[in-house]
Amino acid sequence: MTRKILVTGAAGYVGSKLVRHLLSYNYHIIGLDSLKYGDESISQLYNNPYCERCYLSLFESCPECNEAFDANESVISAFNKKWHQECFKCFNC
Repeated sequence: MTRKILVTGAAGYVGSKLVRHLLSYNYHIIGLDSLKYGDESISQLYNNPYCERCYLSLFESCPECNEAFDANESVISAFNKKWHQECFKCFNC
């Protein structure tokens, strides 16, 4: 499932490291920072900003809940689609 995370101080030292780490696991990040000390630490991330709708359309998502999959999440594959385990419903059962 897509997890939304609000990172306060996203442009600070700890915040920018946390943002990169969470992005590597396909989290949807909302970064909040006053940019009082600049945005150098996160400026290279500006190249690929996505609203939630675009994020979900770009990354594979579950047809039942429409949420993207986590990087290491176990999924069920059937009929050329993937589902979260909790979203999959067998047609025979």
